[in-house]
Amino acid sequence: LVIGPTRLPEVARGLGQAFRAFQDALKGPDKGGRRDEP
Repeated sequence: LVIGPTRLPEVARGLGQAFRAFQDALKGPDKGGRRDEP
């Protein structure tokens, strides 16, 4: 996997969103998801 330096912020943002979605899925909607955070 080769990522240029200009793509790093974009990739990091994608990873952060995926990680947050993964955590929300683990916790479930009844355990206080953080969908209101940016």
